[in-house]
Amino acid sequence: MANPTLVVGNTFHDAAEFRKAVRQYNIIRGKDLKFKKNEKKRIVVVCKDTNCRYRVYGRQLENEMTFLLVSLRPKHSCSRKYHNHMVTSSWIADCCMDSFREQPNMPIDVLQKKVKSKYNVDVHVSSLYRARKKARESIYEKFDEQYHRLWDYCSMVRSTNVGSCLLLMVERPMPQVPCRFQRIYISLAAMKNGFLEGCRPVVGLDACFLKGTYKGQLMSAVGRDANNNMYPIAMAVVEAETKDSWTWILALLHMG
Repeated sequence: MANPTLVVGNTFHDAAEFRKAVRQYNIIRGKDLKFKKNEKKRIVVVCKDTNCRYRVYGRQLENEMTFLLVSLRPKHSCSRKYHNHMVTSSWIADCCMDSFREQPNMPIDVLQKKVKSKYNVDVHVSSLYRARKKARESIYEKFDEQYHRLWDYCSMVRSTNVGSCLLLMVERPMPQVPCRFQRIYISLAAMKNGFLEGCRPVVGLDACFLKGTYKGQLMSAVGRDANNNMYPIAMAVVEAETKDSWTWILALLHMG
């Protein structure tokens, strides 16, 4: 979908995927579109310039979950549009999602230059603000989904690496409030056995700040192997570096 091709006979999963492909194809080429018919089973797309004969027609095949590009007049006779109404905030958020994952608080002027240089279109500042907001909401929602899978992750590691120690702590101020992640401790059986069998009897402790979407502290216990290289023994993610969090980690490390 980053750079689709439109050929008669192309098939798509559904109407939404068909619309996305047609929109992306024409935005890259600087063309503005209008959906003459925009139905669940039939879509007709024409150029917004009434003098241009560009036209795309697609429909859903009978008794199939397939959307077919039936006919296409691919030639545009209009000039490039630098103010394209197809370049919406949702489209910007989707196309720049990788950049937003690396920099969720990307400055608006940087985003504007990025869109301008890549697609050669002028976008209003308000659309860029909305795009950044939608991208961050999508990213945070996916992060929340990953936190919900931590129980499954701990269970899977225990079953596949027998002897591992994984402890997940959550906080719930009131019974009716959903639980929230607080801490996780991870010490794999292979890491522990490797330390006992081939490392020096020395353990080092350290912590660092997490710079991602959700803040916190990453704490670790490491040893030294026969080559004098650092060897990981255990790690934990906690809410803050406090006496309580260190006591909690050291107690689990001592228990093995």
